[in-house]
Amino acid sequence: MAPTWVKQCFWTLAATGAAYVLSMLALTIPVLQRNATYAHNINPAYWQNLSNVEQFGFLHHQVQPFTVQSTDNVTLHAWHILPAHLYREHKEKLINQPIFGLKPFNEAADSVGLHLLLNEPNAKVVVSFHGNAAHIGSSHRPATYQQLLSTSTVEQPVHVVAFDYRGFGMSTGTPTEQGVIDDGIAVMSALCGSPTGLAEMNRSPSPLHPSLQPDQLRGFQAHIDEFNAIVKRQEAEKEAKARQATSTPYRNSPLNPTPQFAAYPMQPRQEVIKHVVIEFTSPPVAGQAASTDRWLFPEHAVLDTQYGGTEMTCSFFAERKGADILASMKDLTSEEMQSMSNKWSTDTVYYQPVTMLVKAAQHRAIETIARSAKPLSEVQKYMQEVMEKKSRAPQDFLVHRLPREKSANPVDFVDSAVELSGEDDELKDFYPM
Repeated sequence: MAPTWVKQCFWTLAATGAAYVLSMLALTIPVLQRNATYAHNINPAYWQNLSNVEQFGFLHHQVQPFTVQSTDNVTLHAWHILPAHLYREHKEKLINQPIFGLKPFNEAADSVGLHLLLNEPNAKVVVSFHGNAAHIGSSHRPATYQQLLSTSTVEQPVHVVAFDYRGFGMSTGTPTEQGVIDDGIAVMSALCGSPTGLAEMNRSPSPLHPSLQPDQLRGFQAHIDEFNAIVKRQEAEKEAKARQATSTPYRNSPLNPTPQFAAYPMQPRQEVIKHVVIEFTSPPVAGQAASTDRWLFPEHAVLDTQYGGTEMTCSFFAERKGADILASMKDLTSEEMQSMSNKWSTDTVYYQPVTMLVKAAQHRAIETIARSAKPLSEVQKYMQEVMEKKSRAPQDFLVHRLPREKSANPVDFVDSAVELSGEDDELKDFYPM
């Protein structure tokens, strides 16, 4: 007679095999097979508002939502996303549109955003066909749109159109193999059947033609090839700039008389934010004192927002006068102070390039910081003047640490920025009024 553990293993394996066979047989049922393939019922749109695009890392009115009707009367939900430089250029028109929101495509075509796409001969559009499950704003998809938009230039603007197949997100219907193909054709036909068109194609005058002709497909392929060429060219330019930055010092010298600044997509300034104070805090660990560093975020900074607006690379100049640097060295001996006096000139203003990466859980924190920065053109001009008129620091880190507000409880945090008018504010000398 077999031992008990052998019987237990046998029945466990038998149950597992039976479950596997039953699951495979269940997948022969069309309804279950369709749900397993498309996973369209995993739909966060039940609790996420796809009309509130800011929660997905986009700017106010940067996205124009619209619907497209397929040939079998399924309503497809889609987004048209503007590149950042066009958003900044036409921000007032976008925000002041009399009627903004979800519209059928033939009405949305008159909106400011889609008008910039449909009536610009050099405009390019990338149509995103996402995978199974969720919707157009889920997971990594907004970050992918942002990366595609970052390839846009003034000469050749790149727009992104993303849509949900039938049964996904806010789109109606139920997905089938032929259905999702028809959905893609419907969206492409709507875009390419507009009055001005996006490419020179011999197409049907109807914007929702049930099929695409071979010459239309060749036109689409040519459009995709052209976009890929743009991406490859920009990647090559970035690699060339990276090699140049490695081999050439970043300073105003005969070898590099005119510093080049990348055209980073700056966040638009929505309201006046005079100053942003960043505090780094950490608890005491292994005898090391808690961090209480506070920094005044520089308004002359070059910003590059990435990954759906939750990360930002910022570059700026830390500037300090030699006299202030020496005054901060109170604890040095007379010999050390003499050595520092030979190193730092009291009447000279020193600068040093600083680049840091700021991460936040929500894009609004990054957006708030970005609003305190000057426009890119002003930043470039300011940095050029600094490099011409001031001296680069040899190696010491110059970022100016801000004092903390006095408090009866040293662990309490008091935001001095709200007390700028008070005489007891220890930061009043640091804020340019």
